[in-house]
Amino acid sequence: MKNVEAFIRPDTIEEVLENMALPGSLAVAGGTTVALSKDPAVLRIVDLSGVPSLKRIETEADKIVLGAMVTMTDLLLTEAPIPLCLRQAARAVSSTPIRNMVTVGGEIARGVYWTDLPVPLLALDATVKICAKGSSRLISMRDLYQEHPSKNLAAGEVITKIYIPMTHHSSAFIKFAKTEVDYAMLNVAASVHLSAEGLIEHALVAIGAVTPLAQRLAAVEEALRGQRLSEDLLRSVGTLAVQGLKLRKDFRVSSEYQSEMVTVHVARVIEQAVNNAGEQK
Repeated sequence: MKNVEAFIRPDTIEEVLENMALPGSLAVAGGTTVALSKDPAVLRIVDLSGVPSLKRIETEADKIVLGAMVTMTDLLLTEAPIPLCLRQAARAVSSTPIRNMVTVGGEIARGVYWTDLPVPLLALDATVKICAKGSSRLISMRDLYQEHPSKNLAAGEVITKIYIPMTHHSSAFIKFAKTEVDYAMLNVAASVHLSAEGLIEHALVAIGAVTPLAQRLAAVEEALRGQRLSEDLLRSVGTLAVQGLKLRKDFRVSSEYQSEMVTVHVARVIEQAVNNAGEQK
């Protein structure tokens, strides 16, 4: 970013939005991606780390509210009742120094295929608050990820909060990678709501890394509704998960291997989410 003229560190969200409204402004969260940018159009960097309201984890009556500058380490250490799949995904993000830097808002905004956090946020039906000078709007993670999030963020807009409804009994997340700190070959998450009789009343399942963007598996969700967990059901939804899925080319593995990963781990994460229900009520 050789043309940068100013580095701004505002104290309030209002100051952030004032600066972001100026041409050539770029917001910086954890900085793990922006530090590599060579965009000559960037004239000013707006550092979000000085805004206390963006670092909070709050519990409301029916939702968890995450500030965009909450880090993966914050998610691991908080005493707030955040869903298990979110803690698991935060733990799966690279190494401790990286987890200390990577933020929730940054993970959503960059939209890289291997990014871990969007998958559980999709499986939790999260909603994102996006602000600009003089305006704000809410958009579901599912809608935000219909295309690359950069195409849904206008100039001057900044992700400020993430809302997670507290409506799911249980959840789970699985990352499949060559090593603990490697980029994911597959990310998958599930959240389920069980009836008193143990039937799956409602389930959300999301997948990433094998696809260009994280996405929900609507056909799998529909197949789970009203069903009781069984080996036959898990085999069925594991196979269903691959059907119609547009796999991303990965030099590390073949498309056949990717398909097998999806089949196995979609079934496995659903099984874990259901079995975790007793611990997560």
